[in-house]
Amino acid sequence: FNVDIMEAIAKEINETVEFKPMKWHDAVEALKNESIDALFMAKHKERLQYFDFSQPILDLKLAIFVKNNVYGIATIYDLAGHTVAVEKGDISFVILKQEVPDAIIIAVENQSMAIDLVEDGDAKAFFGNYYTGLYLIGKKGYKDLKIIGEEINIGKRCIAVKKGNIALL
Repeated sequence: FNVDIMEAIAKEINETVEFKPMKWHDAVEALKNESIDALFMAKHKERLQYFDFSQPILDLKLAIFVKNNVYGIATIYDLAGHTVAVEKGDISFVILKQEVPDAIIIAVENQSMAIDLVEDGDAKAFFGNYYTGLYLIGKKGYKDLKIIGEEINIGKRCIAVKKGNIALL
């Protein structure tokens, strides 16, 4: 959806957009050093020092994904003491690290790798994007994974630009 939204915006203002596929944490660094111009991300207080944000575009929800036989986890706080796979640099990584310092975090390159760790039994849970997680479960054909507890609405997804680049924003 990020590509579709960005293409629609570019068309509306009669501009072209070049997309550069890259790992999430590399994309965040590329935006910081202005190797790229814009990136969709959640507006979070830790990011305000580096980026300016557009008006909200889409609600962003996080969820906890576990094997079907796991019970007793209702909130991220219940992840304390458990191995939790997250995407390095993703907002889920930031929130889990801040809110549950006792979680044993396994930071991986992308959410696909994170959900694989749960499927393979190398992590108790995957904490990440609700929609991406559901998509990956379906794409990979994982039948024994579920969302446990309540989804966490962390706010809106925005377009971020390097701090001070208001003209582009």
